[in-house]
Amino acid sequence: MSEGSKIAVLLAVLGGLFTFGAAFVPVIWGGDDSQQEGKPVAGASTPEQPRPTPSSSPSGSTAPSQPADEPEPSGPSPTKKAPQPGTVLRTETFALASGYGFNLEDKPLRPTPGATSQNYDIWHSDAQEVFGTSHGATFVLMPEETRRVTYETCSQQSAYEIWLDMWDMATGRSICMYGTNGVVGLMEVVRSDDKAPEIKVTLWQGTA
Repeated sequence: MSEGSKIAVLLAVLGGLFTFGAAFVPVIWGGDDSQQEGKPVAGASTPEQPRPTPSSSPSGSTAPSQPADEPEPSGPSPTKKAPQPGTVLRTETFALASGYGFNLEDKPLRPTPGATSQNYDIWHSDAQEVFGTSHGATFVLMPEETRRVTYETCSQQSAYEIWLDMWDMATGRSICMYGTNGVVGLMEVVRSDDKAPEIKVTLWQGTA
């Protein structure tokens, strides 16, 4: 082989080695920049990351439901207890003129005109010169020496009358009264007067 042929062969071998080495350079240095870690490859789909679920805020939380109103118990309402015997119901002082009367259950306790034996429990008639009773009411005239009359005093009497003469209505006299509904009363003569004696009336709850 001539000297020129040897040089040509040597150059061809060197060129092949250069070409072969150039092909392995990317492999040795980690490949193409597009394949380096952390850089997406063009055209490659990136997996969708899951979206965080928003946490419930206090303003969006559901308020606890209020308990429903309980229905009121059915049935009759409790009845009011009656006052105990001896309880003072009313006390009034007034003049009871002829032709006037009152009922033991009146509220307020006031004399009204038109008194007859059919209208009022207690009435005054100057024409008949009596204090009378109607509707089953009765009197008990206490003795003159009796100065303090109480519910217990009146509740122990039994000498009932249905009218009193006007001369029985002297100042300081006490008359117990009794109604058909259990009311016990006391009529005290504050000032004697043939036309319109002034009286103080006290009513107690009695026993029916």
